[in-house]
Amino acid sequence: MIVNKKKIFDILQSPDAEPLESDIEIEDLILVIQDIDSKLSFLDRLKKERTKAISEEAAKLLLKKDRFKEVISKTLEEFKHKALNFPGVGRVTSKTTSGKWEVIDEDGLIRMLKEELDDDEFSEVVTQKQVLVKKALNKVLDAMSSSDKITDLADKGKEDQSLMITFDKKGTKKIEAFEYDNDPDDLDDYDSLENKEVDF
Repeated sequence: MIVNKKKIFDILQSPDAEPLESDIEIEDLILVIQDIDSKLSFLDRLKKERTKAISEEAAKLLLKKDRFKEVISKTLEEFKHKALNFPGVGRVTSKTTSGKWEVIDEDGLIRMLKEELDDDEFSEVVTQKQVLVKKALNKVLDAMSSSDKITDLADKGKEDQSLMITFDKKGTKKIEAFEYDNDPDDLDDYDSLENKEVDF
């Protein structure tokens, strides 16, 4: 399948992730992300033989993948979609994830929880070695979030959007090989795209 190479290049060159002009264009990004995942899988296997160059290439690919996911998220938001299905290619779903609590003063937090919780609740949140159990602690801190007792003891990070992409296993659509960070307008022939380096 041929994707809009100019659009892919422009996304990578832009300093900010902007929504696409159409939600239908997400299909191209799903295909490019699938291609990146395929390249990352190959690099993981090759990593046993060579490490430094592979790590650098994998880091570049992950940056590109993150940019495409950010553009997809903003496009879904722009067109007021929570999920879109592209038959034969994949599906994108956007959901809000709750911010995670970061413990600032573990000892102080444990003392406060000991005073505020009954023994059963306390033992769920704090082990005998007095190590905080994060999953149970998150629920307790969410419930206590309006209390000023925890302001100096724990801080909740901001909510974040997460994006899930599933690829159609039966899909036959694959993108034509090209380097998506090379400007197709600078070249006479798309087949020569891999010969030109553009830093992302």
